[in-house]
Amino acid sequence: MKTNYFFLIVSLFCVMTVSAAPTKGLQFTGASASYINVGQKSAFSPAQFTIETWAYYESTTGAYILCNEGHDGTKGAHGFALRTSGSKVELSLGANGSWPNIKSSADIVLNTWMHIAVSYSPTEMKMYINGVEDATVAVTSPMVSSEQSVSIGEGSMWKDRRFTGKLSDLRFWNVVRTPAEIAASMNASLTGTESGLVANWKMNEGTGNSVADATGNNTVTKPEEVLWFNTSSSVNNTLSDQIEVSVAGKTLKITNNFSAPVQMSVYNVAGQKVMEDQLSAGSLVEKQMNNLSGVFVLKCVAMDGTTSLLKFKL
Repeated sequence: MKTNYFFLIVSLFCVMTVSAAPTKGLQFTGASASYINVGQKSAFSPAQFTIETWAYYESTTGAYILCNEGHDGTKGAHGFALRTSGSKVELSLGANGSWPNIKSSADIVLNTWMHIAVSYSPTEMKMYINGVEDATVAVTSPMVSSEQSVSIGEGSMWKDRRFTGKLSDLRFWNVVRTPAEIAASMNASLTGTESGLVANWKMNEGTGNSVADATGNNTVTKPEEVLWFNTSSSVNNTLSDQIEVSVAGKTLKITNNFSAPVQMSVYNVAGQKVMEDQLSAGSLVEKQMNNLSGVFVLKCVAMDGTTSLLKFKL
């Protein structure tokens, strides 16, 4: 299955493929405002929990997925963080004077979808990668409850630690899910009424500035710096096949072979919009970027609202 996500270096243009992967979700650019603030929620500090998500890492540096961890003079270390440690997936817990953790056995493979599930109880932590149990660690110091805001894509206390890549179908439970339950539901769509389900952001809206929680309790606002992606087959047959892009020096060339206009915008790594235009049907547009350098994201929006993302470097 082809995606609508591309990577260009100078004049190289390539299409990546994924299999058994989400077709809709959110793109986090790593920019300072590219995260979602869920707010202070006591429901995310239960005595036991399970976190599940599909993740597509473009970098392992400071890659926080979901957290409410913190540290202060009263509680010491508290809360949890699903993040990276070096090149591995890690669940870290604040347990007053220590940070017990569990790490994946293998390194993260960049630019590849993976399903992650982690569970915590006062006696042990478990990690599952792509539905298979990967690691188990005994817990000797239980997690201390947190009053920090819950954050998606950024550290709740350490704000410079951000996720760069894509997320889809993020779930939080106040129960320890079994290996069979995790494997059975990782590719299934939940109703939102399942026992123990605290939040399920499917991230499948594709447009707008709200990310719904299937339980109805934790719908959040999506900032402009967090982008939708949609790689369903209907989109692939239009945008990815009919939008041609190349970079030559400081010139960005975009050909719209689509039979309708496409709205394009370019963002820098800080999430700031540096360019926008509407591409007429059948048009070739050359954009001079003489005063710009670095990594950028080109966002193309079709008439039906579906979005294609393209990452390039000058």
